[in-house]
Amino acid sequence: MRMDIPSKDLIHPTTINKHLGHLSSFMSWSSSLGYSEINPFKGTKLKKNTIAQDEKDPFTEQEIKKIFSRDNYLFFTKVENGGFGLPYYWVPLIGLFSGLRANEICSLYLDNVKTFEGNKRRKVWCFNILEESSRPDKKLKNRSSRRIVPIHDEILNLDFLEFVKIQKRKKRERLFKELKSYKGHNYANSVQRFWNERYTRDLGIKTNDDGKRHISFIKTCCC
Repeated sequence: MRMDIPSKDLIHPTTINKHLGHLSSFMSWSSSLGYSEINPFKGTKLKKNTIAQDEKDPFTEQEIKKIFSRDNYLFFTKVENGGFGLPYYWVPLIGLFSGLRANEICSLYLDNVKTFEGNKRRKVWCFNILEESSRPDKKLKNRSSRRIVPIHDEILNLDFLEFVKIQKRKKRERLFKELKSYKGHNYANSVQRFWNERYTRDLGIKTNDDGKRHISFIKTCCC
């Protein structure tokens, strides 16, 4: 509590409350089975300084189904034609199944997709999210953003690793070389503009007015 932590490295109250909710649920389950007599996390919640309309709401189940229906998604991302549609296709899917932020995905280098030792010595494909001194274009939101995130089976089933191999055969360094940096480190700008100003709007799903952005996938994934 006495640590002088820079404000940029502090966890947002919404994130803290989410963790407290998970802990409360776990202790409630433990109490029901007789493993604990109390739930110390019950009723613990931080007051948020933001007002309700400033919060970003997750997409509904119906909206997610509409967004990722085969006909809509393949038509608008034009992934079957290859080329620049590839980031538009992969970034939202990875965000949906991993909870990664848009720029964390867009700024991935090929060697950030790697295997790590898992249970029973089984190697697991993961995204290695970190800042690297040799790559000043990669920026994380805060220190706690550095993490290793397993790649969801649904992403692997879509031949994502084959896509990675193709990029390596092309002698590329970044996973999505087509994306250009904005202000030196934001590679997600064009993907977010496509998402907010073209795709979801054409589907009749508002994003800017009701506080829904690509980051809403994080909430959808974690809910």
